[in-house]
Amino acid sequence: QKTNQFNSTTLRLSEKNIEQLINKKNYLITECKARDKFGDYGTIGFSITKIDKKEKKACIENILFSCRALGRLIEEYYLETLLNTLKKSKIQTLDILFNVSKKNKPSYNFFNNHKFKKIKKTKERFIFQAKVDTFTLLNKYKKIIKCKI
Repeated sequence: QKTNQFNSTTLRLSEKNIEQLINKKNYLITECKARDKFGDYGTIGFSITKIDKKEKKACIENILFSCRALGRLIEEYYLETLLNTLKKSKIQTLDILFNVSKKNKPSYNFFNNHKFKKIKKTKERFIFQAKVDTFTLLNKYKKIIKCKI
């Protein structure tokens, strides 16, 4: 409920809303947990992805990360793993819904800097898009140590 800086839509969902989505077959609800030599950060990321197998498309309806995790490549690892999961399911296109707010500039910069295609809907709304089979967030020098979805 508090995450603003890396929150693609700034939507606030209740546990009940999330539970309803978890029970739908066409949704992939994922969380990201992290730990390092200094300790366990717990759940630091979360995404809600709607899957349309017939159209071979997926849409992240909301993705968010705690500011305490930003800048450590965790966001890249998480999304790269999600892209690989979608690729295995024969998904070809990934859309990410984005609502501009005063507070979520870090998430806007992330998607923009990683060369997601930006499709403008209105002044305050975008869709960031990637072709799943060719898009990569990590270069050859940065490896995923362990990321599980």
